[in-house]
Amino acid sequence: MTTPRLLLAGLVLAALGLLAPPALADDGTAPGVPPSTTAPAGGPTDSTPLPDDPTAQDDSRVTVGLQTATLRGPDQRASYAYEIAPRGVRQDVVAVFNYSGRAATVQLSAADATSTSDGAYVVDDPDTAAAGPDDLGSWIALSRTALRLAPRSMTLVPFQVGVPYDATPGDHAGAILLSIRTSSISQGRNVVVSNRVGLRVNLRVPGTLRPELSITELHTELAGTWRWFGWASLQTTYLVRNTGNVTVSGRAALDYARSLGLADLHVADRALPDLLPGGSTRITVAHPGAIAVGRITTEVRATPAGSDLGSTALPDAVATTSLIAVPWALIAVVVGLVLLLVLVRLLLRRRAGDRKSTRLNSSHRCISYAVFCLKKK
Repeated sequence: MTTPRLLLAGLVLAALGLLAPPALADDGTAPGVPPSTTAPAGGPTDSTPLPDDPTAQDDSRVTVGLQTATLRGPDQRASYAYEIAPRGVRQDVVAVFNYSGRAATVQLSAADATSTSDGAYVVDDPDTAAAGPDDLGSWIALSRTALRLAPRSMTLVPFQVGVPYDATPGDHAGAILLSIRTSSISQGRNVVVSNRVGLRVNLRVPGTLRPELSITELHTELAGTWRWFGWASLQTTYLVRNTGNVTVSGRAALDYARSLGLADLHVADRALPDLLPGGSTRITVAHPGAIAVGRITTEVRATPAGSDLGSTALPDAVATTSLIAVPWALIAVVVGLVLLLVLVRLLLRRRAGDRKSTRLNSSHRCISYAVFCLKKK
C-alpha cells in the first residue's frame, strides 16, 4: 500500500472514530514501551457474509483462515512487510474467515519468528512461550483477540505495529496467528487440540545494516568400505548462521585440498535458504569418491546475498578444517607383502646354502676314503 493511501485511510478512520490516532514520537509513552501496546479502538469488525458454497457438505468441520486486507476488504499481499523507524507506527487490517456452515470461536495473537536449522520459517508457540514475544510479536497490537465468527462470514480486524525507540536496526520477523481449539473425549479423557494458521510479518528498522554469516561445527570424515585402502567418499557437515541483523540467503562453496601432489576436489555450490537474523541452517554434502591419502583440508566459503541492501558490503564467511587420511589396511597389506618377500628370500638363501654344504661333505668323504686306501697299500 502506498504512503498517500495510508495517510488517507488514517485520516478517514480518525474522523469516523474507528481507530485511535497513531502514536507519535513524543506521545508520553514510557521509554522502551512500543506505541503498539495501545490497540486501535473499535474497528470495522462486523461480519460480512460469504457467498454460498454449493460444494460444502460437512457442517461438522470448522474451517477458518486469514488473509491480508485493507479497510475495503481482502487484498493480494502474500504477507505484511514494513519499514518503520523507531517510535513509528503503522496501521493495517487482517481478514478472518469462517468457511464452514456453523459458528466458530477463534483467537488472534502475534508472535515472534525465527529460522530453524533446516532453514524453515518457524513461529514461536504462544502456548509454550514462558514470557511471551519479546521482539516484533510484542510490537503488534490487535484491536480484538477473541472473535465469535458467524457461519460463512468474514471479519476485518484492525491492528497496528509500533516500533519502540530503542529497537535495533535491521530485520525483525513475526506472525499474526489465528487459533481454534476443539475438544473431544478419548478413552475417558477430554482432549483439546489447538490448530493454527498464520500470516508472516516482516519489518525492517532503518539504520546500519550488517549482512553477515558465520560457519561453525565444520566436520569432515571419510566413509566407504575402501577408506582403509586409500579410496573414500568425503562427507562434510557444517552450520551456517546469520550473525548479522538482516535477512540473507546466498551460496556455499566447498573444496578439498589434498597433499602428496593430488589434485584438489570441488563440490557443487549449495544454495542457502533465507535466514532471518539469528537463524541457521545445517548442511551436509558428500564427494562420491576419490583417493584419500595424507592431509586433506576442507574449506567452506559462504557468500551472502540479500535484497534492498544498497551498497552495503557482503563479506564472505570462510572456515577450514583438516584431517590425516591413513590407509591402514593398505599399509598392512604392503608391510605383509614386504615381510613375505623377505621371508621367501631368506628361505631361498638358506636352502641354497644347505645344498652347497651337502656337496662339499660328499666330496670330503670320497677324498678321505681314497687317502685311506692309499695308506693301506
